[in-house]
Amino acid sequence: MTGNNSHDVTGFDTVLMTLVLLLAIGLGLQTKPGQSCPQTSSHEAHLFEGDRLLRKLSLNEDQEVSLLAGKILVEIKEGRIRVKESDCLHSLCVNMGWVEHPGQTVFCLPNKFSLEIKTQDHFNLDSVVF
Repeated sequence: MTGNNSHDVTGFDTVLMTLVLLLAIGLGLQTKPGQSCPQTSSHEAHLFEGDRLLRKLSLNEDQEVSLLAGKILVEIKEGRIRVKESDCLHSLCVNMGWVEHPGQTVFCLPNKFSLEIKTQDHFNLDSVVF
């Protein structure tokens, strides 16, 4: 690592990104597609900057939405959502791909952005055991 480049990645950054990625994968594996919580018309994505809710978007309407002054572009298509573009260095959020099931989450740590799939159904899941 050299100089004062703001894009230098420290060992701590690498460990933190790895932990967040593992957490996101773990959350994504909690619900098997179509098994315990089938896709319904009431699924929506909650988009956050830090802990502040930016928007709620229905997964029923195909669209692209630019957020955080153009730093993040999310795409909704066929009941799924993804981070299509991000100005972050490693684009881990883009590489996470599509999510569509309640509880699935995508993070972009450099932009302090996250999205989570929620359902409006009265589906109270206490735990999942595989």
